[in-house]
Amino acid sequence: LLESIYKQTLLPEEILILLDQNKLCEDGAKFIRKKNICRIIFCNNLNLSQKRNYGAEITNTKLIIYSDDDDIWHEKKGELTIQALKASKIICHEFTKFGEDFQKPRFILGKKSKIISTIDLLLGSNIFGGGSGIAGRREIFLSFPFDESYLFCEDFFWWTKVILGGIKIEYIPYPLVKYRTHKSNMTLNFLKIYFFNLK
Repeated sequence: LLESIYKQTLLPEEILILLDQNKLCEDGAKFIRKKNICRIIFCNNLNLSQKRNYGAEITNTKLIIYSDDDDIWHEKKGELTIQALKASKIICHEFTKFGEDFQKPRFILGKKSKIISTIDLLLGSNIFGGGSGIAGRREIFLSFPFDESYLFCEDFFWWTKVILGGIKIEYIPYPLVKYRTHKSNMTLNFLKIYFFNLK
């Protein structure tokens, strides 16, 4: 993830890395190739939603691009996201199938020939691209924090609040992230996805 961020056509002003406060993460942090724009923050007992909210509180930037540790950024993700945020307060983007190239989108939001059914959602088709597809102005995330009762950031209710709040959203209809699959990744197991979404 970090290597793909360092290769961006537009580098971020700041990178916040929020890690769990445990020996595994503390040892792992020693291997991170940290540049001067990087800050590593250790957090006690925070789930993903809480980490995203905390990151919005402590960042020094006006614009926030969220990411997960299994993301690989398209080299123009930062540039295209910041460009889109000049006209909108929140953006989301298309995403790829797990482990595939940027040019192979999973589906296109709003495309009339593709209807997202309940079955699609249960099998893991997140029409908003999940937490790593979200970026926006810091004041929006402070005004509309993620629901911290959720363990992950597949927070459809958050999108509902933002839309009902009259916040202008732009959708970028092509993938800007591909996902690096790994052994513990929930996306390798469709039953896990199904039961998580059902819950």
